[in-house]
Amino acid sequence: MKHIAAMSIGDTRNIYRDAVLLLVTFAPIIIILFVKFLVPLAAGLILARTGFQLAPHYPLITGFMVLLTPMMFGMVTGFLILEERDQEIIAYFAVTPLSREGYIAYRVAAPVIVSFLISNLFLAVTGLTPYKPLHAMAVAFLVSLEAPIMALFLAAFANNKVEGMALSKGFGIMFLAPFAAYFIRSGWQYAAGIFPPFWVTKSFLSMYQPGNHFWLYIACGLLGHVVFIVVLFRKFNRRSS
Repeated sequence: MKHIAAMSIGDTRNIYRDAVLLLVTFAPIIIILFVKFLVPLAAGLILARTGFQLAPHYPLITGFMVLLTPMMFGMVTGFLILEERDQEIIAYFAVTPLSREGYIAYRVAAPVIVSFLISNLFLAVTGLTPYKPLHAMAVAFLVSLEAPIMALFLAAFANNKVEGMALSKGFGIMFLAPFAAYFIRSGWQYAAGIFPPFWVTKSFLSMYQPGNHFWLYIACGLLGHVVFIVVLFRKFNRRSS
């Protein structure tokens, strides 16, 4: 625990010194405020001016926006790993009591825990859709697994933070998958299931649709996320060894 505490303090200092990381870290709070206050305001203005009702699409908006929190924390973690690899700090941890395995476990677990807490808070307070505690916690846990996927993706394929920033933008293509879950009504939508974000949104949407497939979607999503994490971890491990 002593080494974990030291790493946490070090992470806080590194984030505080980097304006980009600091902004990304606080972005989830901004997202919560945006969804809670500005989305209903925009819905009222759109209804008044065009007659289009945005409210029926609140589940899609919520199911998509909740994905942004773990992406942000995963990005921060990925950048920290890249910086520590450049400075050969990872090699240093390998010969300390923390060990290389402990370092990786911390780097994977920390963004998952923070993302889970913030995502559950997001679902509880934004208020666009009814809050169902048990289901919301399941969705929050599933979406929190997006964080290590983002972090390991950057650590596995980027050589530095500049490349990491470019790759993080390319990673965003995966976030088109949730729209397939909403707009494609046929079975073809499941082709987007190769991307983990599909199952997050699909699970969330199923809470407000006929049928009882919520836990099936959660299980499929859990499997998909674990496969991505394992594959990316192996790639990262080979590159860092």
